[in-house]
Amino acid sequence: MKNLLVSLSFAILFLVAIGCKKSADVDPRDQYVGSYNVTASVSVKVSLNPIGSTVDRYNIIVEKGSAPNELKFTDPSNTYVVELDGNKYIVPVFTTTKTLNGTNYSVRTIGSGVFNENSMTVSFSANNYTNSITTQWDWIGSGVKYK
Repeated sequence: MKNLLVSLSFAILFLVAIGCKKSADVDPRDQYVGSYNVTASVSVKVSLNPIGSTVDRYNIIVEKGSAPNELKFTDPSNTYVVELDGNKYIVPVFTTTKTLNGTNYSVRTIGSGVFNENSMTVSFSANNYTNSITTQWDWIGSGVKYK
């Protein structure tokens, strides 16, 4: 009887130990992974003078990055890694190409945003400085998770 009681006690302790998972087992990035339909207002300036604006609609696919604080974003033009801090993210500077009036520009792009439940905000700025002329693109918008 004593052996049965000891065995039963160990079994209960074992079940309690494996049944309690630490919150560290949950990857906080999981809630942001998915695809987002984004609508953004885009303005273009040359030497700080507005020359046009438009509305862009595109998808951003969000996946886990290599490091625990990274997410990988893929949009129709680029794939880039963002740094996650809680529900906020920073897009470190990366270089891409933008076209304006048939001319391709190599631009330095930087951005930031926030995740809120099943949505995200985006804010990007891309700049080119050629022949003493600054050309700038700014995107401000939001997206809703659909997958």
